[in-house]
Amino acid sequence: MPCDIRFFYKICIVHPESYLYYGDEWIHIDKTALLFTNPIVPYQWEMVSKEQTGYFCRFTNEFLGGNKRLQNSPLFRLGAEPVFFLNDNQIPFILDLFERMLYESDNKESTDYNVLRSYVDIIMHEAQKLQSDTTTQTTKASSEKVVSIFIEHLGNQFPVTVDHPLLFRKPSDFATLLSVHVNYLNYAVKELTGKTTTEHIHEKLISEAKIMIKNTDMNISEVAFSLGFEYSNNFSKFFKSHTNQSPFKFKQNNI
Repeated sequence: MPCDIRFFYKICIVHPESYLYYGDEWIHIDKTALLFTNPIVPYQWEMVSKEQTGYFCRFTNEFLGGNKRLQNSPLFRLGAEPVFFLNDNQIPFILDLFERMLYESDNKESTDYNVLRSYVDIIMHEAQKLQSDTTTQTTKASSEKVVSIFIEHLGNQFPVTVDHPLLFRKPSDFATLLSVHVNYLNYAVKELTGKTTTEHIHEKLISEAKIMIKNTDMNISEVAFSLGFEYSNNFSKFFKSHTNQSPFKFKQNNI
């Protein structure tokens, strides 16, 4: 599964051996585990076992009441440990909850979403008990994860087009996306990379602008709009300030 921006929170119970790349680390899953994934954290799976078994449920923050409840949850917030290994006594209980959710959701005409919410709440409650007992839980390197996810999402926005223009082009945009204060994001990025958040964004914008001008049939106004500039003259000023030439001149020199 490729890294990208997802829109659902997900809870899984998995049996096979696999590797999970979550945030900026690989986690070896070699026994039955309960997993929690946040939609703003890119992740990938690498399966080892030939047979894949387990359950998953996915839902939005609004499904459980909104108000950033899940973003602030110790199970889903940035830096939280996503994997909890289950012992032989815990597995049947958690499996039963997933099977009850499946049974309830299969009743298309009478699905009780309050019941489904209750099952999700119980699973989260059980996981938080595991979390408090887990000695491997760590809060170190949370800034590294924030920076890694910022850079991941910055790159994953491209390529852009007129129909799908750039969504995030300011530090505050990314801070909102990552549910952190913009000052914290700026500090972490500068501390770990030596460049400011704005420098990273601007370097990426210029790099992509050059590619679009050189390798596509888009005119300068279309390139500007695709990169999030409302007015093409603002884009031209931005481009010239970083390259010492106008977009039009750059295009002429690269025909």
